[in-house]
Amino acid sequence: MNINICKKELCTGCMACYNICPVDAVTLYEDEFGFVYSKINDEKCVSCNKCRNICPQNSDNHLMSMTNGKCYAAWNLDDSARRNSSSGGIFYAMAKQVISENGVAFGAAFDINFNVYHTKAQTYEELKILQGSKYIQSNVGYTFRECKDYLITGKTVLFTGTPCQINGLLNFLGNKYNNLITIDILCHGVPSYKVLKSYYDSVEQRYRSKINKIAFRNKAVYGGWEHSCSMKIKLENGIIISSLKEDLYFWKSFLSNVCLRENCYQCNYAGKERCADITIGDFWGIERINEKEKHAGVSFLTVNTLKGMKYVNKINIYKEAREIIEAIPTNQTLVRPFEYNKKRADFFRKIETYGFRRAVYWLFPKNMLIWNIKILIRQMLGNTLYDKLKTFWHR
Repeated sequence: MNINICKKELCTGCMACYNICPVDAVTLYEDEFGFVYSKINDEKCVSCNKCRNICPQNSDNHLMSMTNGKCYAAWNLDDSARRNSSSGGIFYAMAKQVISENGVAFGAAFDINFNVYHTKAQTYEELKILQGSKYIQSNVGYTFRECKDYLITGKTVLFTGTPCQINGLLNFLGNKYNNLITIDILCHGVPSYKVLKSYYDSVEQRYRSKINKIAFRNKAVYGGWEHSCSMKIKLENGIIISSLKEDLYFWKSFLSNVCLRENCYQCNYAGKERCADITIGDFWGIERINEKEKHAGVSFLTVNTLKGMKYVNKINIYKEAREIIEAIPTNQTLVRPFEYNKKRADFFRKIETYGFRRAVYWLFPKNMLIWNIKILIRQMLGNTLYDKLKTFWHR
């Protein structure tokens, strides 16, 4: 018999329960939508209740207010590191500093099937695979246990993840560690690997070649960071896909909130209260900034603890104080979660029956037509003129 640890609709998939069990009685399973959940195998369970006691849905959250409504527009002063990052390269700067102190940095990387998992980096070379945004839920595996082992030895550890993963880690650890630095991200919500795998399959079938390399965000194609919301996919046959028209995953399914985990629509961490030492994301909608810097990538940064500020002051970045209110219009998760899309269940069923591409066109026929027309106009006018026209139209 398998027993749930918390209500399924509230489970974030943080895997704190999976890491804490002393007899490995917590097992993982995928639901019909491809999201990973945990259950207790009562044949192995010793009834210690550690899993239930540390579950963030059954205990207090480690939430604290951002500092005085202030934030920073920030970027890495290492041009190469910034270029290879999705926004301003702040995570890379933090991780590099920790590694330079003989510490360990944990973050998300792709496996050979382009699923995403948490792993550690102890060298600058290992750090490279942790760069760049991954718009899919990362499997943390037993990295909470690894993190604790390093902390006990006295090593400095940086752990980066979604807010729910950071809260799960803090619950798992129990004690506060001065040698732990945590970074959470401004999270839109997490899709399942089942959705992403269906998109991969649709691309490989369409171009008759296996995927060789993926970047979820691409600064190079559409004129810089502020237009970087499109995937770049390289196939084994040499074809490179980097057009908005082809990127049905990011633009249509992800940003329409049709494929997110159930708890994301009632996320406890969507707001100005955070659980990590540092919060990072994209500073979408930023004004009063040099266009060259905007093209290169600008990060949203808040420092939520004195420990976080100590490390931010060490790293090689430029930071400029701003008001958080400036970031809110284009970063909704600073205020509230994204709304539930009523087409969610239909979308998953259509993927199962028709595949990813047909599911997107089936559910968004009118939107797809308008979207394709907008892309055509953008290509004809160029980004700058198109953005000016859009701004004028919405006045």
